[in-house]
Amino acid sequence: LTIGIDPPEVYPEVECFGPEAEALLADLAPVGTLLRVEYDLDPRDPYDRELLYLYTADGTFVNLELVARGAAEAVLFEPNDRHIERMRAAEAEARDARRGLWSAC
Repeated sequence: LTIGIDPPEVYPEVECFGPEAEALLADLAPVGTLLRVEYDLDPRDPYDRELLYLYTADGTFVNLELVARGAAEAVLFEPNDRHIERMRAAEAEARDARRGLWSAC
C-alpha cells in the first residue's frame, strides 16, 4: 500500500478514472519491476498493511508521479507526513492543469 496518495478504486467497485490510474501504475512499475521502498514513521496501517513510498530504478518517485499525473489525490495518513507538502503541490498543479481525474471526474 502506498503512503500519501488515494487513487481511484477498481475493486470492489470501479470508480471514475480507476482503470486509467491502474494502467498508469502498470506503466510506471510493471509486474515484476524491482522497486526501492521507503518507510515513514509508521510502517503499517490499522489493518496491518505495509505502507510504502515507491521508487523505480531510475529514481522516479511513483507515489508523487501518480499524483502529478492526476491519477491519485494527495492524502495525509498521520504520522506519515515526510512527503505530504510535495504531494499537495503536485496535486494542486495537476488539478489546475486538469490532468487525469481532475478533468475526467
